[in-house]
Amino acid sequence: MSCHENSVTTVDLLMLPLGAAQLGGAERSIAELAIQLRRSGKQILMLVDRALEPTPYGQMLASEAIPVVWVDWHPDRGYLANIREAWRVFRKYRAPLIHFNMGWRKKLWLMPLVAKLANPQARLIATARGLPDSHHKLPRSYYFGFIPSLRLWLWRDRFNGWVWGRLLTRAVSVNRDDTPKRLPADYYFPAQRIHVIQNGLPKRNVPFSAAEKQALRTCADLPDDALFILYAGRLTEDKGVDVLLQALSTLPAHYHLVLIGEGDKKPLLQALAIQLGLDVRSHFLGFQPNPRDWMAACDIVAVPSVDDEGLARVVLEALGERACIVATDITGIAEIYDNNVQGLLIPPKDASALAAALRRLGEDAALRQQFANAAGILFDQKYVVERVRDQYLALYAEVLSESKNGS
Repeated sequence: MSCHENSVTTVDLLMLPLGAAQLGGAERSIAELAIQLRRSGKQILMLVDRALEPTPYGQMLASEAIPVVWVDWHPDRGYLANIREAWRVFRKYRAPLIHFNMGWRKKLWLMPLVAKLANPQARLIATARGLPDSHHKLPRSYYFGFIPSLRLWLWRDRFNGWVWGRLLTRAVSVNRDDTPKRLPADYYFPAQRIHVIQNGLPKRNVPFSAAEKQALRTCADLPDDALFILYAGRLTEDKGVDVLLQALSTLPAHYHLVLIGEGDKKPLLQALAIQLGLDVRSHFLGFQPNPRDWMAACDIVAVPSVDDEGLARVVLEALGERACIVATDITGIAEIYDNNVQGLLIPPKDASALAAALRRLGEDAALRQQFANAAGILFDQKYVVERVRDQYLALYAEVLSESKNGS
């Protein structure tokens, strides 16, 4: 990192996990990538949304000697206030490469626009870790019952995507089956600038011991004979936790569900659990700092999401912990692993299918172990974070080479 006389700080790479309302998988993924890049010798500076300041995010980065600058960007601030903050940041902090998390929150498109105006020579890259709902899946209203509405509210998202497409040298999709198709179709994004680099995660160096697993079972107050099903994630409508509770209510009494995470639907889900007679078999433990430990300790990880994902981090985490997985067959999950090889895939919003899958695995410990072993092999082959780092380093080198050649 170098500082010029006019207090401009120059690094190899600026990384911006902006647009986060809370600390989630997208923010963790870019931080883990930054850590790997830092260890490979890159000078990194993180420009981080101040909304993440109360979380452990800054400490996570500081522990790897990655400096953090908190940015006062917010969608509820005025356009001029956000532009001023962006101009201040991008005039003071410079790099030949600026790497964003591509976001769709209101006014976020101002950040790459100002970045390019303040640093015309910089090359902009963004990782698309998720898109708004597919336009063709959204309901359409009609005037007088038969005249299709213009759906003008879609044009804000389309404008956002169009701005990103005009400014970015490359866009990286974390999935191969959805974003590379929808960015051009829905947002007029140049298809030739889209690359696919699936997410990766750090590999656990020391196996989780039997004693540690038992300690978590005890923490969750599970009976000794409990079949331990884990849900790890937000307790929101799109995650399908209500379907999981309905499935659990049809299973034998020794099937227990541990839920780690918070969300706006938590009170309703707790009430549903009581209504279904699951108050003893459902264990709402709230936020847990190390969800992968719980995955290593459980018998089955359930991922009942009902809406498409970017690339479901919780599934990658489960693979990395050699857990047995049941997940819904949706975009962002189905491409991660093969049905009946590393786990089971079932239709979304289908409590009967989910219950049948859980029962099948619950009754067959050998099958659970078979899937878990295959999951670990797949993770080692495809989803370790070092693979992701190497692919980004190659992409950065390609972009900088084009810059030097004037293309």
